[in-house]
Amino acid sequence: GMIIPGGDDIPSNMFGEEPVCKIKPEKEQRLQHDLWLIQKLRERAIPTLGICYGMQLVNVALGGTLYQDIRLQQPQAINHLQKQGAASLTNSIAHSITITSSTTLASILNNREKLMVNSTHHQAVKDVGEGLIISAVAHDGIIEAIESMDGWFLGIQWHPEKMNDESSGQIFSYLVAAAQVQGVKE
Repeated sequence: GMIIPGGDDIPSNMFGEEPVCKIKPEKEQRLQHDLWLIQKLRERAIPTLGICYGMQLVNVALGGTLYQDIRLQQPQAINHLQKQGAASLTNSIAHSITITSSTTLASILNNREKLMVNSTHHQAVKDVGEGLIISAVAHDGIIEAIESMDGWFLGIQWHPEKMNDESSGQIFSYLVAAAQVQGVKE
C-alpha cells in the first residue's frame, strides 16, 4: 500500500486554469515524481491513501480540477484553513462532514453518516476526475473525500495522522488490510 501525504499547493496550469491567486506551489520535482507514482499505483491497483495534497493531486492526475482558493472562489464556504500544527479536533476550525452511503469510506467507518475532521487546506476538489466518486462533503458543499470506483484509491482532505480518534485508526487499518490482500494476490 501507499500513502501520498500532504504537501504544498498544486499549480492551476496542471488542471488547465489560469491562476486566480498567489499560491505556495509544491516543488516541481515532487509533483513530477508523484504523478509518475500515481500512474504506477493505478496500473497495479495498489491500495493508496491520499491525504490533503495527495487527494487533490490524484484528482488532478485523473483529469479533475481544484478550487485554487476556497475563500476566493467559494466565499460562502466555512474557513477550511487552520494554522499549521493546530489540526486537532479540539481546534475551533474542526468541522463536520457528511459521508456518502454505500462508499468504501462509509464501509471503513462502519456506515457512520457524520464525522468531525480537522481542516488545514485552502485548495479543494472542484470537479472530480475520471473514475472517481465523492465519498464525503462538508456542510458548505466542499468535497472532503473521494475514492476510485475500482477500489485502488481513497482520498481524504483532512489529516488523520494529526487526530487521535477511532476513525483515524479505522482508515489506516483499512489501508494496511487492503495492502495485505494485494500482497497475497501478487
